[in-house]
Amino acid sequence: TVQATCAALMRFYSGIALHAPKDLLLPRIDTEIMGRILWLSRAKVRDMQLKLALVQSITQVSSAIQAVGDCGSFKLSSKKEAIQTLLDWIQDEPWDALVYGVFQALEELSKLRPPLRMEDTQKLLAVCCQVVFSYPSAEQMRKRRKTVRAAVNMKLLHRRSTEDLGHLIQTLLKGSPSCFDDMVYVLKGCLTSANALERERSLDLCACVLEACKEELKLMRGDS
Repeated sequence: TVQATCAALMRFYSGIALHAPKDLLLPRIDTEIMGRILWLSRAKVRDMQLKLALVQSITQVSSAIQAVGDCGSFKLSSKKEAIQTLLDWIQDEPWDALVYGVFQALEELSKLRPPLRMEDTQKLLAVCCQVVFSYPSAEQMRKRRKTVRAAVNMKLLHRRSTEDLGHLIQTLLKGSPSCFDDMVYVLKGCLTSANALERERSLDLCACVLEACKEELKLMRGDS
């Protein structure tokens, strides 16, 4: 199928990025690798195979750039487009069809230059929080007459997504301390929401981020 071919080509390009000589990678990675991956992602029909390939490919390309080491003044001009592509897909997905690894892909992209503008960071956080907070509660699953197994899977997916989002926020904070203000801006409405579940989940996310920051501080201080 067209989707299978596009997915295979995405993996082919990201494989090139992973194995290319480091001194040749950066001049070509923007247009000849990431640009082509994003072009392939615009297929009219996007199935799960294609979305998974996109997430994996963006993660691998971002990791390949970081593996070069001192990138100097290198800036990935397609970074904003790559992030927007992932966010568009996230917003269109029901909670139980969200591709695993999408938050990791966003995290790896966030480590690259150029840094995101304030409004872009706020949009990134708002979309990701909306996804994590949209998971149905156990009570909602019961009302929908879902099986116990489905409820357990939902709980695991929500916990994993919360942890992944926490790591993403931690990465953003490392890159720019002002991201804390963006996080507060996004979460303040959720923390004071009339929806008890939304308040609870926003607090869970805050706790997850604080725990990650605490562990990072321990590593910096050399604590065991």
